[in-house]
Amino acid sequence: MLNTTECLNGGVMQPCETSLLVYAGEYDAINGAHSQQEWLGNLNHRNSYVFKISDRKIYYLNNAVANEWIAGGYYRQVPQLTYLTVPGAGWAVDYSNWDTSYAVFMDYMGAATEPFVGLECKKTEGEACSVALQMCAAMNECWGYLGTCLGNGLCQCRSADWKGADCSQRSISMYDGMSAYLKSEGDKWYSLYYDGTSEVSIVKGSTGLPIDIYISAGAASDPTEFSNDMVLKNVYGDFEIDATDFHQYMSNTYAISIFVNGVVDVANEFDVKNTL
Repeated sequence: MLNTTECLNGGVMQPCETSLLVYAGEYDAINGAHSQQEWLGNLNHRNSYVFKISDRKIYYLNNAVANEWIAGGYYRQVPQLTYLTVPGAGWAVDYSNWDTSYAVFMDYMGAATEPFVGLECKKTEGEACSVALQMCAAMNECWGYLGTCLGNGLCQCRSADWKGADCSQRSISMYDGMSAYLKSEGDKWYSLYYDGTSEVSIVKGSTGLPIDIYISAGAASDPTEFSNDMVLKNVYGDFEIDATDFHQYMSNTYAISIFVNGVVDVANEFDVKNTL
């Protein structure tokens, strides 16, 4: 059995000779791909920042019969740490997908190169295994004047006034005495931020629909259901958030995202005995 205590100590990745491959199936309902990414991103090691900002590449396999490249998985990698997601897989790679398993095994265990490389991109034409350019194109190049698309395919918004993956979400600056009426039809996201230029210590509101409130430290941050410092779920009616109660997140500057659950699911009840 592999002893990883030489590499992991209290969430801190220590210098060691062992290279770690972390796998997650795309359809694993318990230990899914996104939850693995969260704790891996919080590991403290010498390449942690590079891991967080690196783009996720496609692990291509060559189908010799059809003479085409197929996606065997998606991976993010830094020296000594690889994270691999396999599409269509659960807690283990399906037996019918042995091509992916064999390729990963040969890359990781059969490599004779020094220093150790890990998973290798075998496709050389076009953009090889990178999808950064396609990501930028799909997000309209971050709308140009609203943000800049980086080399990892992610948008960097030009100011706290714009949020979202493609920087198209308008964010409202909060100030002392401010009042805002926000109306939505259906599901909708709202974004607000406080940049410290005035004194905003209490946020009061009232809602006729259930909402989820996500909060993160930093005016330029963009809290979501996947990344936040604090979340208040299913808020309904009058509410009040006092920044002094959450000073670790709201003492200086902070951002708030509000999701309005505007879709009502109607229950469909019927008598099973009378359906035949």
